[in-house]
Amino acid sequence: MADDGGRGSTKDTKTAGQGPPRRPGRFLLRIRKETGSAPVKSVKGPVITIGRSRTADLSIDDASISALHAEIRVGSRFIELVDLGSHNGTYLNGRAVWRVALQPGDEIRLGSCVLELVGIEESDDALYPKDHFGDVLGHSRVMRELFGRLAELAPTPLTVLINGETGTGKEEIARSMHAASPRSDGPFVVLDCGCLPPTLVESALFGHVRGAFTGAVVDQAGAFEQANGGTIFIDEVGELPMEQQVKLLRVLDRREYKRVGDNRTRTADARVIAATHRDLRKRVEAGTFREDLYYRLARATVVVPPLRSRDEDIEVLARAFLDRHDKRLTLEDSARAALREHDWPGNVRELQSVIEQAAFTVKGSTISRAQLLLQERRDRATKLEEALRLKREYADVHRAVDQWLLPMVIEECKGIIVHAAKVLGMSPNGLRNRMKKLKLFELEDEEE
Repeated sequence: MADDGGRGSTKDTKTAGQGPPRRPGRFLLRIRKETGSAPVKSVKGPVITIGRSRTADLSIDDASISALHAEIRVGSRFIELVDLGSHNGTYLNGRAVWRVALQPGDEIRLGSCVLELVGIEESDDALYPKDHFGDVLGHSRVMRELFGRLAELAPTPLTVLINGETGTGKEEIARSMHAASPRSDGPFVVLDCGCLPPTLVESALFGHVRGAFTGAVVDQAGAFEQANGGTIFIDEVGELPMEQQVKLLRVLDRREYKRVGDNRTRTADARVIAATHRDLRKRVEAGTFREDLYYRLARATVVVPPLRSRDEDIEVLARAFLDRHDKRLTLEDSARAALREHDWPGNVRELQSVIEQAAFTVKGSTISRAQLLLQERRDRATKLEEALRLKREYADVHRAVDQWLLPMVIEECKGIIVHAAKVLGMSPNGLRNRMKKLKLFELEDEEE
């Protein structure tokens, strides 16, 4: 599949003295099937999911289309079409694509359907007036649009689902929404489902009484009770076991829960903000996430753009991270260029780590390109791209993917193999064995 980069672009939104900035607001799509043509549909951005599923933003009842087939995304520089791992592939103007820029007049084939991008309606709505919302910083158009959405949702009691890749700052967004809400004087409680053993999820959510299970020696309040009068942030909600999904749905619907081992019904008085880096709609289609819980969590949704789609924010964020350490530190032109060139698979968290490492180790007050620890990951990505480009045998491609992916996930999980294995959908022993086979670490280096 092809990746055509940046063909086609949206209009510049930073023209001064010409009124509110204009930017894509709605996509005009005409759907043509083999049996005929349908009317033009207007679908609002900034991310439009197309597929057969009811959870898709544009649902098309056609068996040749995957449940979640493709997405159209508004980026900072151009509009992208992205295949979502469909069975029959995504084609632009007759050519198979994975990720490609779009422009009006393009024809997109999904299965037996053809979607014509008839046009793009622009919006004159004013962008959020500040370059930050709470502690979340961003100068780019997509972030200013996000801030406007957050400002609308923060004062409401709505349950909010935040979608975004690992490291994009979902918890910081939730904290900022809490701080801007009527519940700001109450507690903000974080529950990370990705770090909880399945046997402890219910207790972590709702608490337990003494003797409820082995090791329960005292009564313990759960996250909902601790967040009473405030906000509970349920991170990685997609990792909840099915049994606990039912109980979370009950709390959201009835605002009632029981501690484990207790018959007393308690009232939940906490706003729920959930987050995930998973595509919950795909999990709904796979039967691993309840559809009714998905719709209950997604009363309002927020999509956090990855750092690579808002590269104008990279230097701004880098400067902010440097200022926290020492305002006298500066970046050489070569270092700024390196930051712009990097793909940032770990997003803002990775950028912060790179900048802080350089700030602590630099000799003097100027950071050069050589002092930014980016090369190792870029080398792994280059080897992956080479393996795919040369169409090597499956084993070679599989090896290249693992050499790029596994160290990145383990780094994001702070070296904890059990957590990394859960993210990857592997057993801990399977992950250890694969790492050893690829010689990515020695046994004595593993942190248990």
